[in-house]
Amino acid sequence: MFRFLRRKCARNRWDLTMPVLSFGKDKITLGMAFENFAIFGGVGSGKTTGSGYAILFAMMFMGLGGLVLTAKAGDAARIRRICERAGRADDLIVINDHSDWQFNFLGYLLEIQGRRGRAVENLVTALDVAMRVAERATGMKAGPGQEAFWAQGIRKLARNVSSLIVYATNSVSVEHMLEVMRDVPRTLEHANDDAWKNQSLICQLLPLARTRCQDPLAQHDLNQIEAYFLQEFPAIARRTRSVFEAGLYGILDLFSRGSLHWMFGRGTNVTPAACFDGKIIVIDLPVATHGAVGMVGQTIFKHAFQQIVQQRTPDQQLPLFLVADEFQELVTAEDFRFASVSRESKVVNLWMTQSIASIYATLGADESGRAACDAILGLAGTKIFHANSCPMTNQWAADLIGRRRMWLSSSSVNHAPYRMLEIFPEEPGFTTSNSEAFEYAVLPHEFTSLLRAGPPRMKTEAIVFSSGRVWHGSNETYLKVVFDQGV
Repeated sequence: MFRFLRRKCARNRWDLTMPVLSFGKDKITLGMAFENFAIFGGVGSGKTTGSGYAILFAMMFMGLGGLVLTAKAGDAARIRRICERAGRADDLIVINDHSDWQFNFLGYLLEIQGRRGRAVENLVTALDVAMRVAERATGMKAGPGQEAFWAQGIRKLARNVSSLIVYATNSVSVEHMLEVMRDVPRTLEHANDDAWKNQSLICQLLPLARTRCQDPLAQHDLNQIEAYFLQEFPAIARRTRSVFEAGLYGILDLFSRGSLHWMFGRGTNVTPAACFDGKIIVIDLPVATHGAVGMVGQTIFKHAFQQIVQQRTPDQQLPLFLVADEFQELVTAEDFRFASVSRESKVVNLWMTQSIASIYATLGADESGRAACDAILGLAGTKIFHANSCPMTNQWAADLIGRRRMWLSSSSVNHAPYRMLEIFPEEPGFTTSNSEAFEYAVLPHEFTSLLRAGPPRMKTEAIVFSSGRVWHGSNETYLKVVFDQGV
């Protein structure tokens, strides 16, 4: 049985040996938490209300700020109840499509990265991440041979559109990008037409940008931008060009209307940096009810959170957390890069998913997809396995915990035939043999029999594995723990 360690420390003093949770003589420390958590469990196993609740409540009770991404319709209300129990109700910020909270992600990413170069590339990366998530949500994904080509073309279009706006206005927005997109010439004749040049937004922004930015690097970039819009892009084959435009139009259109426009396309009165002051931000766009919109909106805010956290100064000492239920819906390549520096960034990543197969399905079942999944999960120092009926996950967990050297003994008794005993009475013969074998410390089928959540006990059982650690309670690298169900 686990218990919470009710110890609240000053926010400017954080010791890596500070205990977060206790399992008898064993403890999970803050330093272990910075090495990330991955929780696996089938439907109804209690991964969210059991170990997930225990870890999240502990981090809230200690005073950490953080970001929570939602999967189901009731997640925001559940997080509110956890905040109230932890005494953190005043720190809660719930962002959804009927609240007054606004976050202009393009303007924010530009602000935190400066006005040029790196800032523009960060904007392009954010849009690229959003496009990939949207494609995944709708099932509209190019084949392996075409994906890199289309992605590169769309990124190049987004880079030139955003760069021109940034150089000319020192700002950027979805509306501005759409205006430039509508003005792009589609043929070389169109680009050389004097009537178009006299009315073109692009031809107005280029001289304005040259006047504002006089340094050689900016002038070089503007030369490249001018050549792209007036020569390179109009010369691309019509069908190819239309795919590039459709890709960028598609993601910009998502942010120009509906929920995403309301939350991310207007002004800004809340940013991920609020977590530095202990705020707990919940993005209430559940994937189960909002589909692609929920996946894109949450991924964009997560990306902005990851970017600003990695730029924190040493004096910003408050540890943070990033919680994602149904992690397979929101996982991106950026998660690997972020998790690899989470200890230095003082961030606890908490990922919850049903099975490893679901992550393979998201990232791809081919060799590269499996490698990406294994790389991300390899960055979770503590893995928690609840009841699961997925053979792939159970086999993976058994392999992870590993095999142990065991001695197997066998014996046999040999009797003479009954008729022979009448003539030649003798004692039965005994033979014994010993052999050495390597067997799983936890057999795959044992994960199917762990206690599931729900009445009447309202408890759930899990096997906790932490790399490079031997638990006192089991004298092994794994420990079976019973969690009380929370809200």
